Amino acid sequence: MKKLHLTIIALLFFAGAHAQETTKTDSSVVDLKNYLISNVRPPAVVIEDHIEGTVVVSFKVDDNKNVSDVRVVKSLRRECDAEVLHAFKAYHKALSLSPAEYTAGVSFVIQDGKSERKIMTINQGPYQNFLFDLNVILYPQN
Repeated sequence: MKKLHLTIIALLFFAGAHAQETTKTDSSVVDLKNYLISNVRPPAVVIEDHIEGTVVVSFKVDDNKNVSDVRVVKSLRRECDAEVLHAFKAYHKALSLSPAEYTAGVSFVIQDGKSERKIMTINQGPYQNFLFDLNVILYPQN
């Protein structure tokens, strides 16, 4: 009986892990990430002041599979927040996610061209249904 309980718990754990991984690699989520990478423009003041960090947004996928109710849940700077919000709100393709509230992070990372490429990650723990974090690389003029 003990083995049966352990087997059931293990199966539930792996099924949950698989479902979460499937969501993160879903092609519509990849399309959203690619859209954001192409359309989030770092504000000039961020490059000038060498500001790095992450904006975390919360958004809903509605019954029509569209992004709605986008809001900042972790701010970096007003200009960065506005840019990320604008990009999310301008995305008009349907997602193949279940209607729910999700979170995602967009990090602004300064790359000087001389050092190894930096990748910024965030602690996903405090965020509900965290889908992804991505890096917007900034190349300051020397």
